[in-house]
Amino acid sequence: MPEWALLGKNNIQLKVKYYSKKNKAALQQYIEKNNGKVVGSLDEINTLSIEYGIKQLKSLASNSIVQWIEPISAPDIKDDREGRSLHRSNAINTEYLSGRKYDGTGVVIAVADDGGIGPHIDYEGRLTQYVSGSGGTHGDMTTGIMFGAGNVDPKIKGMASGAYMHYYDIGGYVHVVDAVTNMLTLGTVVTSTSYSQGTGGVYTTDTEFIDQQINQNQNIIHVFSAGNAGTSDHGYGAGAGWGNITGGYTGK
Repeated sequence: MPEWALLGKNNIQLKVKYYSKKNKAALQQYIEKNNGKVVGSLDEINTLSIEYGIKQLKSLASNSIVQWIEPISAPDIKDDREGRSLHRSNAINTEYLSGRKYDGTGVVIAVADDGGIGPHIDYEGRLTQYVSGSGGTHGDMTTGIMFGAGNVDPKIKGMASGAYMHYYDIGGYVHVVDAVTNMLTLGTVVTSTSYSQGTGGVYTTDTEFIDQQINQNQNIIHVFSAGNAGTSDHGYGAGAGWGNITGGYTGK
């Protein structure tokens, strides 16, 4: 039982996948009858988020309409702390007159990170954010990498200095979960996430959800950081440096 999923000594937070959409009501009734609590759902992939008694897990798993049970995703981990100046978009966004000028103008992007960003002269007129109050500095760094205008320092201009950004708090990965709605209402076609959810190598319901999403909406592009675990093997058994991709929606 992973520590992050535990609720005291007796309960755990889970995701439960059921076989068919017609099973949802029956499963919810079963969970509540056994003193569990349904706290959310992803109807697109037939999954309920629940709080449930540890001692009742075996009986839940034996229910014929239950296809899969897993703990909730591991806590968010900040990735990419030192990469602001490492982009190479200058090759397609050259400053000279005959350059291609591919600076992201006309492209709408979505980022989620650790609380409010700015105000900053590099963001002016190209940012709508849905968080209040200040956060850490990680969000300022990742957004600067992505779309900073380079007004303060042209040497660290972002990769898409002409793009428009919608910015969210990382909690719940709403920029990914709501990507289809955001594409239709806001025109968002690219998301960027510099967080991971623990060790990679596992295909979870989060991974299934995003696979289904981009298969059905091929104009959406999700970008994820690869993490900073360069010398780790994350227990894969391949040896140091060969299992170093962190996990989450990417399913790596």
